Amino acid sequence: MKRGRFKSRKYYFFKTILCVYLIFFCFLVGKKTVNAQDNLIEDAKQGVVEIFSGFTTNDNTFYKMKHASGFLISNEEDNTYVVTSYNDLKNSEKEKEQYCKTNDISVDGFSLQNSIKVIVKGDVTAEATIVTESKKENYAILQLDDSLNERIPLKLGVSHQTLIGDKIYTMGFSENTDDNVMFLPEDVQITEGTIQDTYANRNDATYLQHSALISVGNTGGPILNEKGYVIGINNINLNENDKNAFFSLSIDEVREVLDNFKIPYESMETDMAWNDFYAIVEKSRKLLEDKSYKNQSKTELRQTLQEAEVLLDSDTATPVDITSMTEKLKQAGAELQLKIKSTKKIMIILLIVIILLLVWIIKFLYINNQRNKSIKKITDIKGNDYKTQSNKKEFLREDGTTIFNGDINNRILKVPKASIFCVRTGKFINICQSEINIGKKLEGNDFVISGNNAVSRKHAKIVKRTDGYYLTDLDSANGTYLNGMLVNVDEYVKLNDKDVILLADEKIIFKIDN
Repeated sequence: MKRGRFKSRKYYFFKTILCVYLIFFCFLVGKKTVNAQDNLIEDAKQGVVEIFSGFTTNDNTFYKMKHASGFLISNEEDNTYVVTSYNDLKNSEKEKEQYCKTNDISVDGFSLQNSIKVIVKGDVTAEATIVTESKKENYAILQLDDSLNERIPLKLGVSHQTLIGDKIYTMGFSENTDDNVMFLPEDVQITEGTIQDTYANRNDATYLQHSALISVGNTGGPILNEKGYVIGINNINLNENDKNAFFSLSIDEVREVLDNFKIPYESMETDMAWNDFYAIVEKSRKLLEDKSYKNQSKTELRQTLQEAEVLLDSDTATPVDITSMTEKLKQAGAELQLKIKSTKKIMIILLIVIILLLVWIIKFLYINNQRNKSIKKITDIKGNDYKTQSNKKEFLREDGTTIFNGDINNRILKVPKASIFCVRTGKFINICQSEINIGKKLEGNDFVISGNNAVSRKHAKIVKRTDGYYLTDLDSANGTYLNGMLVNVDEYVKLNDKDVILLADEKIIFKIDN
């Protein structure tokens, strides 16, 4: 019995513990305040600071009247800047008198000097001065004399790229501050919400409306997007708690002022420029090691990469410098020339040979075609202008022309005057001597036919005899024809008025003067 009773008690004990655990778990899940997000949001705690405003008396005693959150945008020597809310920095004389009265502080003989202090850790503070402020939009930019060790500035994004429904995070310290709070990054509270309106107009300024709680503690603190970039400044003055609507000033408004005052800050664009730069530097290194490119084409890229390596080690490189160098590396990389592989060389040589062979074939076909046309022209002239070749064997022609093979000196007739006329050139000559040589060369010819390669150097001859004129061939290449009949070498054929002589394809008219 005792053993069973023990088991029952043990069972109820574990059951109770489990219920308590489930209730606690549901409580944690139901809270909108998140204690840990991904690394980007968690790391952003390093840039959130607490700011006290009040007054300092002549004995250098500081009295805190108000407090707010803020965030670092630059953390370098002589260039340490913090953004916070304006309303929590200003304390009027009336407010200071009331504060002294409420806290029983005797200030007789003391001057109350306004003071702003940024908490480094616990009671360690850094004096800050206002560089510029906007009462209307409730923000101020502070400058510190010294940098804040172990703190990292936040990077500014762009509000106009934010979309309704985007997840966002407000950051800041608890509104209940006391002497035990050290204001370390671990003390920063993160509240998650979503964007409700990206262009909420309040007091003629652009605000981001969202569901992430803004309290007295985190007013002046940053609102971050999921990538960890600041997109706004928390402003408690515009809260609409009944509607679960909270407002943060667009960081775009603040960036314009920072640029006008030439206040340095890191941004999303800076990150993008550096990321592109790192990527192109790494790519350029690999390109220089790539053996598929010609070495002589790598000179420009090698020199540009050396300049880029110097820029990588520089502490003063600006986004403009980085962007310019990125473009130079891209340009140098684009000018690299690939090596031609041996197989590719062979293909190119073969292609050149084939092209030359095709040109030679085309030229050969053209010349051959022209030659065929010339031969056809000669044949056409023979067939169309004169009698058929078969009549050449006749000893006595129908028109009375006589083929003469013997001595003609025994014939004693009166020979009339005659001339020959070249149809193509218009040239003519009177036959005044006993022999007229015809050919294309001036030397050795009496009647020169130029401009026709078909005519031989010494093509034909006209002989004047006592009984008339006779035509004979001088062993020409393309033949001599009289009225369509071939005239052989050493064969003399008598010429009659208006006979047509054909030297190859050159047409000559023989004429006897009446």
